[in-house]
Amino acid sequence: MIVTLDVCEECGQIGHPDLGHYHHAPAGHRTVRCRGRVVGVEFSDNGDSPIPALAGIAEAADILGVSKAGGIQRLRESGRMPVPVAELRIGPIYRRSDLEALGRELATERAARQERRAEREAAA
Repeated sequence: MIVTLDVCEECGQIGHPDLGHYHHAPAGHRTVRCRGRVVGVEFSDNGDSPIPALAGIAEAADILGVSKAGGIQRLRESGRMPVPVAELRIGPIYRRSDLEALGRELATERAARQERRAEREAAA
């Protein structure tokens, strides 16, 4: 099967040929319209497909080990969430690989916090 997606030539994000797409800024900053040209690109599902694995909010929460409501919102406000490849009515769509990389960082941070807590409790 061949799928045609409208992709920006400049940044690779999915966009609309007439409306373009926007880059999301960290909390408190303006969203910026990309000036790249959006063109139709054909992808095939023969195993060599360059279409990245994608994830929505629910999948992001599972991958990151946080709640959909509070955890994702805190990460977005702190600027740690990756830039979504698209914003749909259902919410932002992320590259799964970006979320997995952030998930590894968060897991390392959690492990370090637990270790410090255990050391404090042992010393008390």
